[in-house]
Amino acid sequence: MHCFAGCEINDIVRKVQLQMSDLFPQDEYIQHAKYARKPRGQDLRKIIDGCRFVAHIVETGADKMLNREELTEDDLMVLKGVAQHLREMLDV
Repeated sequence: MHCFAGCEINDIVRKVQLQMSDLFPQDEYIQHAKYARKPRGQDLRKIIDGCRFVAHIVETGADKMLNREELTEDDLMVLKGVAQHLREMLDV
């Protein structure tokens, strides 16, 4: 937190009737978030396999560009689709 007028962080927090601890998540939340979002077992295998597929499609598009081949509108739509698919897989 930064005050352009030069106020100290403790003064700012006190002025808005908070405590420093209010600026950070509680330990219970941190513990839950740390482990609840990590995929395990079959879920992790599914994500890895999906990422391999996406990487192959992206690599194919990159090879076409490196060989100075023009990407068609369909090619671009496929690349956009796999990018979205990758974001969805990784947003566990």
